[in-house]
Amino acid sequence: MLRQKKIETDGKRPSWEAIVLKFPVIDKQFRRIEKIMRTYDVDKNQCIDFSELVPLLNDLGVQDNDEIHTLFESCKTAGSSSLSFSQVLVCLTIGYVLKLFGEPHTEENSDNPSTNKRIRGSRVEEVNFQAAFDYAVYAFLEFDRDGSGEIEHAEIAAKFRSKGYKHRSGIKRLKSLATTRMQQLDADKNGSVSFNEFLTGFMTWIRTDDNDEEDDAQAVSSVPY
Repeated sequence: MLRQKKIETDGKRPSWEAIVLKFPVIDKQFRRIEKIMRTYDVDKNQCIDFSELVPLLNDLGVQDNDEIHTLFESCKTAGSSSLSFSQVLVCLTIGYVLKLFGEPHTEENSDNPSTNKRIRGSRVEEVNFQAAFDYAVYAFLEFDRDGSGEIEHAEIAAKFRSKGYKHRSGIKRLKSLATTRMQQLDADKNGSVSFNEFLTGFMTWIRTDDNDEEDDAQAVSSVPY
């Protein structure tokens, strides 16, 4: 799925610097999506179980329960019976990449199926799903140079070299930075970073505090390296 996305967007994707500058905007869209997600948390336990995920994805056009179950299992933590809100965002991003979402079940259908104005009859704000999810995918593809769906240590190091870290900090510092970022992203410590693992890290990178402009500026300038 990612290899095809890479082929389709080669030469059209924004640069990493452009993506970083968009972090506050991306964060705003994901916060709106999260606000919608919370309306599906029926028992208000701050997470989404399978029975709550089904109606959410149904309203986004996914009617096949087997597909929903596959998404659920691929995003939840081993041994857990529910998804955190950040894991649901990962789940939705994967569903978007797989092109599972059809026209949302809305009271006011938009001409753009990627823009959802109303879910479950409660208008929140216009949310541009496509923009939020595309930037997450673009960020991953900035590191996954071959479109394999996995990020290797060498790809992270190559990304740093392409940005001039070799000349500014030296080879030793470059290797240290690459190793640190790899350790932060590689949750299962298997030596590579999956799309799911990267998305979890990306959600942290973009998260800003709307009430603190200084923190916003620091987040944009310092993330992820």
